[in-house]
Amino acid sequence: MLLNAAVLIVPIALGAALLYWIIRLGVKHGLRSYYADRSRESAVNSTSGVG
Repeated sequence: MLLNAAVLIVPIALGAALLYWIIRLGVKHGLRSYYADRSRESAVNSTSGVG
C-alpha cells in the first residue's frame, strides 16, 4: 500500500516541481524584459526632447 502511494505521489511532486521551475524562469525572464524595455523607452524619451 505504501508503494502505491509513492508511485502516485512521486510523479505528481516531480511534475509540480518542474512546472514551478518553468513558471519561475518565465516570470523572471518576463520581468527582466519588461524592465529592460521600460528603461530603454525612458532613455529614448529623455533624449528625444533635447535639441
